Amino acid sequence: MALGNATPLAWMSLIHDRRRLLASVAGVAFAVLLMATELGFLNAIYDSSTLVIDALDAELLMISPLKDDFNPSKPFPRRRLEQARGFPEVTAVYPLWLSRLTSWSTHGAIKRDLVRLLAFDPADPIFKLPEIAAKQHLLRAPDTALVDRRIRDTYGGGLRSGAVGELGGRRVKVVGDFELGPDLQLNANMLVSDLTFHRSLAVPGSNDQPLERVEIGVLRLAEGVDPETFATRLAKSLPDDVRCLTPRQFRREIHLFWTRHQPVGAVFGIGLVVGFFIGLMICYQVLFTDIVDQLPQFATLKAIGYSNGYLIQLAVRRGLYLAILALIVGLPVALFTYRLLAGLTGLQFALTPARAAIVATASLMMCVAASLLATRKAIDTDPAEVF
Repeated sequence: MALGNATPLAWMSLIHDRRRLLASVAGVAFAVLLMATELGFLNAIYDSSTLVIDALDAELLMISPLKDDFNPSKPFPRRRLEQARGFPEVTAVYPLWLSRLTSWSTHGAIKRDLVRLLAFDPADPIFKLPEIAAKQHLLRAPDTALVDRRIRDTYGGGLRSGAVGELGGRRVKVVGDFELGPDLQLNANMLVSDLTFHRSLAVPGSNDQPLERVEIGVLRLAEGVDPETFATRLAKSLPDDVRCLTPRQFRREIHLFWTRHQPVGAVFGIGLVVGFFIGLMICYQVLFTDIVDQLPQFATLKAIGYSNGYLIQLAVRRGLYLAILALIVGLPVALFTYRLLAGLTGLQFALTPARAAIVATASLMMCVAASLLATRKAIDTDPAEVF
């Protein structure tokens, strides 16, 4: 055992054949990339679905109890915001209206249900994005809009700063842009004033009042007020046609919605698991082939007195070294792939430290499990049969 402790036997046995080492690292790095990509798609769905929530300068949100995702239009009565304003803990209340873009016409071409229309009073500091805060005063002019420049360009350039088109039958000019991003359902975001929203969606001759139904209530609280505790008390004081929750709670609900109720979330979740088992098989094949080729060396170790426990330890170390090398190669490639996918889809692909840690942990587990499976051949071998 002293020889094994003094000599980095696991490392030396892994790198002695450089060609095989490169092939092994490439195979396991592919598994790392596969898992990272599946995880990237899964989190891109979540992150892109909560972009607007993250952009709101809110400590508390008021929404309809029917609302489990951000996009569907499920409003509540605007008077609930006035009721919330009467609580001393509430310092400001701002309404936010939401609708899918029913029609946008430029040069005779009409596109439907592709852009999220967000409306608010341009005097209200709803958004914490500096770019929107600096330009929202432009919306005070009637029939104007700000457009998301990260739009998926199905409009053929019709939605851009300076463009003029028709929104709900009214002539609207795009007076500026901002950067937010699309999600899986909609291609971009358009900001308008509450007045433009009313003019574009109100049906002439009807009693319909779009501004009396609010999609999101943005609440600011006094200093020292705990948002979650106050949200519970506020909800109990209001009718059951609204509920109150923090932005973090709403984000969590949207994540659960996509995970449990939408097949696309399940598909990428299953893909992550499948990627793990594919990597397990790749790693097992790589390590098993190495052990078979080095079977005489393992038999020699057994013949001179090394225990099966030492052989297992040796194989696990080889697996860990292989996993680390594969991560060094695979994670930078995954980061490049994320940037490529973000450019192609417009979704939010972010390899955060926490997500990289998930991939790294899965990769280490994968290689350790494969090492334990592969080393059975060496354990079951009788040195007398080899020589």
